[in-house]
Amino acid sequence: MFKSKSRKKVDLTRKALRKFINYKRDLLKPDQLEELEKMDVELRDARGKDKKTVDALIKDVDVRSSKLMPKGLPKSTFLSENVEVFFVVIAVMIGIRAFIIQPFKIPTNSMYPTLNGMRAQVVEGEFPNVVSRSFQRVWNGRSYVDLVAPFDSVIAKVEDRPFLHLFTVTDVTFFNPATGQKETETINTSAQALADAFDIIPGRPVKAGQALAHGFNQAGDQVLVDKMSYHFRQPKRGEVYVFVTKGLNINTGNPLVDQQHYIKRLVAVPGDSYSIENNKLLINGEEPSEFGMSRVNSAEGDYNGYLTESKGLSPIPSRTIAPLALTDKKGGSYYQPILATDEEGNLIKVPTGQAVRIPSVPKVPDRRYVSMGDNSNNSQDSRYWGFVPEENLVGPALFVYFPFGNHFGLIK
Repeated sequence: MFKSKSRKKVDLTRKALRKFINYKRDLLKPDQLEELEKMDVELRDARGKDKKTVDALIKDVDVRSSKLMPKGLPKSTFLSENVEVFFVVIAVMIGIRAFIIQPFKIPTNSMYPTLNGMRAQVVEGEFPNVVSRSFQRVWNGRSYVDLVAPFDSVIAKVEDRPFLHLFTVTDVTFFNPATGQKETETINTSAQALADAFDIIPGRPVKAGQALAHGFNQAGDQVLVDKMSYHFRQPKRGEVYVFVTKGLNINTGNPLVDQQHYIKRLVAVPGDSYSIENNKLLINGEEPSEFGMSRVNSAEGDYNGYLTESKGLSPIPSRTIAPLALTDKKGGSYYQPILATDEEGNLIKVPTGQAVRIPSVPKVPDRRYVSMGDNSNNSQDSRYWGFVPEENLVGPALFVYFPFGNHFGLIK
């Protein structure tokens, strides 16, 4: 049913009047409230009357209600009138982030080339112009870094920290022990990226004016993670997922590691047997059919297959580590210290130097999962710290929403 313009004006005025009454009820006197209620009745009875009568009544109600405004009351503003809307929006956003969808930023390249982590690269010569840099910022998440040593000093600290809960920046602290002079520069990249690309590490001596970093930092992919699905279904082999590291024996040297989240590919579920042979991951004795795992096994493009060890990492004695079946060129089993399971498939710790024969087809226990990075040559994962308990799972990674030019879209 269509309303006439006059009727719409009456309804809107009544709505505003009811809002005024409800908001100011505790500040108004009984006779003032009674007068306002009378105005509401007058407006209700005016519905359907001619435009001239309605306009006159609305103007009269506006004047009369203004006179009833309590003295000393501050003038209403957009913020004061809509403050409850802001609180509702904030509450909804917090609820969505806590229970439904949560954004994560990928800091490392353990999932490369499926997903990108943060990286830095040296640039020879001058930086591109402002327009080009602005485009690269949006398309590739690329920002340029130009760091010069402020005085003769030693790089004392290189520390990551979050910025606005969305970005990672690094504080580089310079210190001269002779003079006590100290200064900190903040760089829009990770400490690992600065170390890898520019050799900016603690203990390095530098001279005043020395160019330390001239290049760019490329942001890691930012993804949305579904926090609902695992409440209603079992995790699926082959999907990329996020889990918390709490309780995992991860040797990062970071005392806050229990607060971190990792993103890996789920390669084996409870009941699966798994092994790595000739740089291929086998599940239940066969190459997996799942797209993501099959793509890594192919070793095509930037994919290197699945390796038994990751670059720069080696199993550490007396730590609990998920076993992988290793085979030599003749097809025999390796003897490997510290990788072992008991007869029921539970992980056990082995003293330093003790050789234990690895089962050829270890099985994943109930409520436990095996995680590996697609870039297994540069990934700390279940090969080094064991199974992921079911209670640590957060949810599958769904979508890359930034940057737009790399992997924007659904995650496979």
